[in-house]
Amino acid sequence: MPNTIPGWAASGASLFTYIFNLGEGAIPIVATIFLISIALSVTLSPVVYQLLEKVQAVLVIVILLFIALAIFIATDLSAWAGVVTEAPQAIANFPGYWQEVGAVSILGALAFAGAGGANNLVQSNYVRDKGMGMAPSPRPKMYVNSSAPLAAHPGKVFGKIAPRTKSTDQPIHMRLKPVTAVSPVTNV
Repeated sequence: MPNTIPGWAASGASLFTYIFNLGEGAIPIVATIFLISIALSVTLSPVVYQLLEKVQAVLVIVILLFIALAIFIATDLSAWAGVVTEAPQAIANFPGYWQEVGAVSILGALAFAGAGGANNLVQSNYVRDKGMGMAPSPRPKMYVNSSAPLAAHPGKVFGKIAPRTKSTDQPIHMRLKPVTAVSPVTNV
């Protein structure tokens, strides 16, 4: 999902320069202007950010449903049986593939197979900010339009987390119960 906005900016810039007959040299400049305006609108307006977040959640659900439906329609049980029976043989033949294709090609494919470090960082920060991860942390505030300072982490360790209700709208670090650790050395 994070690659859609640059794609929208680039394709929008191409369309914009075509409509107004600006030439292909203006595409990078117009795309940069579009990217800056998108970044400002998402950063400065929490309403736009929350709307974008909800739209992306719906898109992820639609994409997953489409993939499940496409797999169900396009494959049959014999194809999945082939995956289960042939996968161990492919793993056993890996040294042969290594010599045939070459180490550089295989390592290059492994390097570019995943989402990459930047996307992983974005996703981990999102999970942390939403309180969905294991480590409790204060919710971030909008730096531009918020007058409330960021809360410092209280330094408590994992403990029981009281459930969040509408009556207690405290951040997660305020709802943590402190855990007392007992050292076996001090109890001797």
